[in-house]
Amino acid sequence: MTLSGELEPAIGKAGEKSVIKSLKGKGFLIIEHNTKGEGATDIHAKRVNGKKNYFIQVKATLSKGELMLSKSEKERLLKRANVENGIPILAKVYLKEGGARTGYLSSKPIVYMDLRTDKVCDF
Repeated sequence: MTLSGELEPAIGKAGEKSVIKSLKGKGFLIIEHNTKGEGATDIHAKRVNGKKNYFIQVKATLSKGELMLSKSEKERLLKRANVENGIPILAKVYLKEGGARTGYLSSKPIVYMDLRTDKVCDF
């Protein structure tokens, strides 16, 4: 396994942790993390006292490259959100190394994209 292959799970988990913290700070409840339902979904969230379900796929990186879903990931996420009357979201997380004690830290604000419109969400 390459070094980058060894880092990928840690980067993904750090990205998901950053998104969960961000969502909670914006008034969301985390219904499920690492969801088991059909579709590419890392987080199922809902606003406190809200009715809408948000199905969120997290993409995280240490580089400055573009973060995108594969065509099949996007199709599965759109399908799941449609079946469960929810909103499909791609959360883009850019990380930097924060040292042994802190692990990875967000280096920029998290970008949330509504995949129905391919536009940035303003939560």
